[in-house]
Amino acid sequence: MKRFTDFKIRSQIRFIVIIVGIIIIILEMAVVYFIGNLLVDKTKASYEANTKVVEDNISNILNSIKVNNMNYSYVLEISETLSKRTYTESKLEDYFVNGYAKFNSFFHGTMEGIILYPIEGKSIIVGNIEYPNNIFNKIKEQYDLTNKIYNTSFFTESIFEENTEKYYFACVSPIYEPNTKNPKGYFISIINYDFVSNILKINSEKETDTMLLLVENNNIITSNMSIANETFEKIMTYSEEENKSSEYVNIENSKYLYIQKNFKNTNWSVITLIPRNKIIRSTSSLRPIFIGIALVGIAILAVVVRATISAVTKPVEKIVKKLDEYESSEEYEDIETPLKNEISEIAMHINQMMHKVKDSNNELLDTQKTLYELEISMVQAELSYYQSQINPHFLYNTLECIRSLATFYDAEDIEKLSLAMSKIFRYAVKEETVVTLEDELKCVSEYMNVMSLRFPDTYQYVVNLEGGIKEISITKMTLQPIIENCFKHGFTNKKKKGKIYIKSNMYDNYVDLEIIDTGKGISKVEVNYINKSLLNEEEENITNNKGTRVGLKNINKRIKLCFGNEYGIKLESKEGFYTKVILRVPL
Repeated sequence: MKRFTDFKIRSQIRFIVIIVGIIIIILEMAVVYFIGNLLVDKTKASYEANTKVVEDNISNILNSIKVNNMNYSYVLEISETLSKRTYTESKLEDYFVNGYAKFNSFFHGTMEGIILYPIEGKSIIVGNIEYPNNIFNKIKEQYDLTNKIYNTSFFTESIFEENTEKYYFACVSPIYEPNTKNPKGYFISIINYDFVSNILKINSEKETDTMLLLVENNNIITSNMSIANETFEKIMTYSEEENKSSEYVNIENSKYLYIQKNFKNTNWSVITLIPRNKIIRSTSSLRPIFIGIALVGIAILAVVVRATISAVTKPVEKIVKKLDEYESSEEYEDIETPLKNEISEIAMHINQMMHKVKDSNNELLDTQKTLYELEISMVQAELSYYQSQINPHFLYNTLECIRSLATFYDAEDIEKLSLAMSKIFRYAVKEETVVTLEDELKCVSEYMNVMSLRFPDTYQYVVNLEGGIKEISITKMTLQPIIENCFKHGFTNKKKKGKIYIKSNMYDNYVDLEIIDTGKGISKVEVNYINKSLLNEEEENITNNKGTRVGLKNINKRIKLCFGNEYGIKLESKEGFYTKVILRVPL
């Protein structure tokens, strides 16, 4: 059986062109699908925006009602009447009649009535509502206005009046006593849903098959069209699903896009339902356009095939010519071919081979350079190691000499200081990386002896550890740098006597050692920065606004290297009060 590469180049090109044509058609189909989905998403977004407009319009009216309602809470005539002062109820009723007329006119007839309800006294009812007492009694009973005190305005849930067979809702605002600002009664506005119906109607005039409805507690309050109970139950069942498998709901064998917007200060929801067929129709006009583009593309492709076949021999001649030139020249130039077939692959492999030879030569030179630099670094490291071994021993011997002289000359403070420092240096040059907590505490104790001579009667040092904890392992020279930071940063410019505590908290698998100083503390921003740096092991120094917090990063890194990444240190602080370093090590 013939392989593809056994065919003539002309046949191979034709085959490739056919494959390319198929790919182009598939890509065009994918583009049609993608753009179709894009238009569908755009249509959905348009309906989302329309629903948001409905929500905003209703919310604006509700806010206006609430603001106007709250204004009555501070009207002096009302508050004085409720406090049984100057104004009579008849005069106040006249005031309410005028106020209601303005109120209702402003809100285009949506205001059914207003009620002044004193906690002690007679209620005043003004408005057009036929059965005000029925609605008022339901509000009073549901919200227990007689016994319960409300300090802020609120909207009630929908109230169904059986006689009128209509839904109403109310805005309730407390009326305050002038001097004490205690609620003495309530100003209640009773509103119908006509303004909501008008908004739904206006926003659905051009979309006759789109459902818009206002829902509260699984009840339809109003909608732009009549909806059967069975249909509404399906809508509510879909709205209560937490993890919706689709954004479409099935209603009467048709799919509808479901959009819901909830109100902030009420239990209301605006639901929009758009037929899926209506959304898809927006993409149907694109099909003829893309079919035409596909046909034009195929025609262009046929012309390209013919031109390509006639041009195949040129790159072959070019490759042969380049290979002849390589024999007589050391300069290298890439072979370039205009087509993408076996010929171009040959040229590509030749180019790659030449580049690899060149890269290999460069890598060899780089490797030799790296080895040379590494050898120099090793020599420098060895010299640094021997030097680091000499310096601590020299210092230790010098301190011992100073101590002997202090003993001879009876200089007690110098003797104590040199003795403590020599013990610290002897401990520091020990070969062990990990020591016991008891050894660390002895080193800290010697350091505190030094600081007591330097700053007499300026601090108190307290160690409070749980039993048996001194035998746990800890990295050497961990506690002393932390204690040193207490003096460097915590007690700087501190007038009061400072205190340093070392405490322990034992858990199942680890111990938290707490080093606390009662110094000036660290700002919250800096504490967060230091902890983040320690956690992320960033390369930059950990600094505050006055200098480097020496050793924290070094301590944290050594603990993690010795015991694991789950151990280390972190900071807690309250500026002006304390700083706490929590050091976690395994049991």
